[in-house]
Amino acid sequence: MVYKSYYDSPVGRLELVSDGVSL
Repeated sequence: MVYKSYYDSPVGRLELVSDGVSL
């Protein structure tokens, strides 16, 4: 399963994509 997360930061929006393996 693929997880997509978005974070708003002062330098723009960051996208984090995980294939199920937690970092």
